[in-house]
Amino acid sequence: MIVHARQAFGSCIFREVLILACRAIWEQLNGVIFDNVNHSLAAWRVFFRREFSLVTLRAKANVKDLINSWSSHLM
Repeated sequence: MIVHARQAFGSCIFREVLILACRAIWEQLNGVIFDNVNHSLAAWRVFFRREFSLVTLRAKANVKDLINSWSSHLM
């Protein structure tokens, strides 16, 4: 399923997006378990966008534009 999703995604940043999405879910679950915070899609999205913007700081120059373009289309 992951290989099919990667092919359907059609971009070289698939791995970063997948890992960061999983990490954002993990952080949400930690908040629920340890901090008694209600989980929400909005909070997940805020975390994901903030962390994804940090990915651009370590990205190669030729991939940075692709990352910025993809992230600008996020809601």
